[in-house]
Amino acid sequence: MGSRTKLQTKIAGVLGGMGLLAMVGYADYITGYNLTISAFYLLPILFALRYVGPGFAFAMAMMSAVVWLFADIAAGERYSDVLTPIWNTGVRMSIFLLVVILFSTR
Repeated sequence: MGSRTKLQTKIAGVLGGMGLLAMVGYADYITGYNLTISAFYLLPILFALRYVGPGFAFAMAMMSAVVWLFADIAAGERYSDVLTPIWNTGVRMSIFLLVVILFSTR
């Protein structure tokens, strides 16, 4: 595979991953904060890992955790303090990053 083809594949992987993340985030917003679809956030992360590489997959994992938080807040989730959403986002990001590490080593 040529250098130009590899670059095109990576660009398509970045755009595809971002598009998948937008779709999952919108679906999360539509379903509301009472129903979690966290597992579906793994789709854009694993897509990015497959077509772009582990570096972008790590970035996609972090973006997915933030999109999850914003989708829940936009859907009406209210927190009694500021530490709860930070903790929840950190836990979710840790799980996403762990999945990237596990899948990138196989």
